[in-house]
Amino acid sequence: MNEIKLKPCPFCGSEAQFKTISNKSGNQSVGFEFEISCVKCGVMLPKRYSVEFQLSNSGVIKPITDHRMTALEAWNRRADNG
Repeated sequence: MNEIKLKPCPFCGSEAQFKTISNKSGNQSVGFEFEISCVKCGVMLPKRYSVEFQLSNSGVIKPITDHRMTALEAWNRRADNG
């Protein structure tokens, strides 16, 4: 994932964070459901996102789903001023 930072909250200007809502694990995989929200006013994206990884038989960790960039881009999107 590219190291792009979350922009401040569009309503109060405070810091935003990735917040884990739930997690799951199986024999060979682990995953998280998350949202992005403001640490001060609590505003959040209307959608939850997920990331899941699998451990292959050879020991390689492979992403199954990774919606971190999708969530980050949705949070950082701002209406045009012009």
